[in-house]
Amino acid sequence: MKTISAGFCQRGNSPVDEFRGMRNWLTHVCALLLLIGLTGAAPLFAQPGVSPSVVYRSSAPKKAGQLWEEALENFQAKDLEKSLKLVSEALRLEPGFVDAHFLTGDIYAAVYRDSLAVDAFQRGLALDPDYQPAAWLRLANLFSRMQRFSDAIPALEAYAERSNEERKLAALAERDRLRRLINAMSKPVHFNPKNLGDSVNSTHAEYLPCLSLDDSTMVFTRRLDGLNEDFFLSRRTAAGWSSARNLGPPINTSLNEGAQHLSADGHTLLFTMCNQPDGLGSCDLYESVFTESRGWSAARNLGPVINSPNWDSQPCLSANGRTLYFSSNRPGGLGERDLWVSRRSEPAMNGNTLKPGEWTSPVNLGPVINTPDVDQAPFLHPDGATLYLTSEGHGTLGGTDLFLSRIGIDGTWQAPENLGYPINTPDNEGSLTVSADGLTAYYASDRQEGRGLLDIYSFTLPEHLRARPVSYIKAIVEDAVSGKPLTAAIELTRLDNGEILTRSVSDPGTGEFLVVLPAGFEYSLNVMRKNYLFHSEHFNLPEGKATEPYLLHIKLQPIAPGGEAVLRNVFFATGSAALDDRSRVELQLLFRLLQERPALRIRIGGHTDDVGSEQDNSNLSEKRAKSVMDFLIGAGIPADRLEFRGYGESKPLRSEDTEVARALNRRTTFEVLE
Repeated sequence: MKTISAGFCQRGNSPVDEFRGMRNWLTHVCALLLLIGLTGAAPLFAQPGVSPSVVYRSSAPKKAGQLWEEALENFQAKDLEKSLKLVSEALRLEPGFVDAHFLTGDIYAAVYRDSLAVDAFQRGLALDPDYQPAAWLRLANLFSRMQRFSDAIPALEAYAERSNEERKLAALAERDRLRRLINAMSKPVHFNPKNLGDSVNSTHAEYLPCLSLDDSTMVFTRRLDGLNEDFFLSRRTAAGWSSARNLGPPINTSLNEGAQHLSADGHTLLFTMCNQPDGLGSCDLYESVFTESRGWSAARNLGPVINSPNWDSQPCLSANGRTLYFSSNRPGGLGERDLWVSRRSEPAMNGNTLKPGEWTSPVNLGPVINTPDVDQAPFLHPDGATLYLTSEGHGTLGGTDLFLSRIGIDGTWQAPENLGYPINTPDNEGSLTVSADGLTAYYASDRQEGRGLLDIYSFTLPEHLRARPVSYIKAIVEDAVSGKPLTAAIELTRLDNGEILTRSVSDPGTGEFLVVLPAGFEYSLNVMRKNYLFHSEHFNLPEGKATEPYLLHIKLQPIAPGGEAVLRNVFFATGSAALDDRSRVELQLLFRLLQERPALRIRIGGHTDDVGSEQDNSNLSEKRAKSVMDFLIGAGIPADRLEFRGYGESKPLRSEDTEVARALNRRTTFEVLE
């Protein structure tokens, strides 16, 4: 988003105020109105070759001095046309009148006659470069507004030479920003934003887009009538985005709701509300949960562990729902606003129930991410390793810029990288949301081709600014006998280290769930419900490659004699019965099931493909089944509750002569005996 601020000829500003106004570009000199009809030719001066005598307001001849005083009064009264006539007459009488040249520059700057304004300031500074040091700053402002950044730099340096230490440092910091901007503009990144169209955008302001992991649902904020902020939702269809609809009560109220984040499955909305009866600070974080039967729930305050007596806003939830990032100005920060993180403790799993974990006390992300300025608008990509943010620090090109940080090999966030020009500009940039494949970014802007004040756009991120692609599992869980949707517990585990990345439950009304799969790892997915055999899946995602989503229809078998389940995450070395370490995740799950049901007796079955002799395959499958049984006995399951059998190649799941079919046929199963 682009914002413009005034402050061109204000007196007594601090260096921070002066240069913040500069970074956001000028609008009006002292907030004067733009006068379209002001034509005013350049003032008359002495004949060429004749150096005028330098005149100041304190020593000006009476007539010229009176004209300047009247011109200043009319300038302050916003009568710019009359002011220009009066000051031009003063200059006709006294071409070396320094104050009159500067006032002429202010008048022209107020109506965006920037070239004439520059000429006026340069004439005055040529007469006396030390009389009003702030005139150098006003000249630098004009050059910046004209995008003559190389010309603005020496003007800033001249101002710095004539200023106190505090203002000098501010001027040199602004000079350095312009140097960064010039460098960035010399090597622009690819940027071609596309308006999302009339289904999403309107004559109102639309901003802060957020998407579900599968990119099927977008929630954004719309400011209605310039006052009330409400949430709107649009669905992706074959024809594009659907016509956005107001989410309505109870999530939208007569008050403002904003700064929202949609969870990966699209069923939880985290957002900000301010000055609420149940609020703990000026602004707090809230959540609303969607169910098919009830729609969106009323807003619930996240409570005193997350919210402080200060300002807490702009939440972002990790794709697995276990990490929360947000911006806050609470005590203990490093700047005006900092990024903070809270982690949810491991939820308790019991059959098909899941007790949510508790949020930990938020921790500041530290000086690598946070600066003494404003750091806000975090967006953690679903890969869990790429963080986009907005900051006034880290060496911006404008007021606030977009940055990204990646987790290093030591597990900590690395120094943020500027997204570059023209994604970042000399103006202020807002927040960014990036799709699961890391390719497409969404943001709000007031570009000229827009429908209203702010519109939502999408653009393709340059390759070096992309997050790692992720895939996802979208599934429905049903009873294998009745076909009814089931609420079931879901666990996604990394097989290399046994870390449980996700624990959740399927929707009680539809049986649906969605789980993110970052590229670069092998995963075990297990679906469990009390009185049912668990279901397992195995996924191996190559590093750096986007894969198609996995759409599953999972039918859970009730625990009954004859019921059978495949252990898809039990592995052996080729031609061997030795268990691979990756098998521990699944075998521990089977052990847990047998522990919870002490009367359950099962038979472990080993199966091979048809490569090799039938006898060799039978022997190998029997040895593998026995290895699994031995593991369970070693873990504490009585031997009389277990049997094993090797089926070799006699019970194939697929008969085709392909590697895919052979991989499916190589498996370990367990069958309920009683």
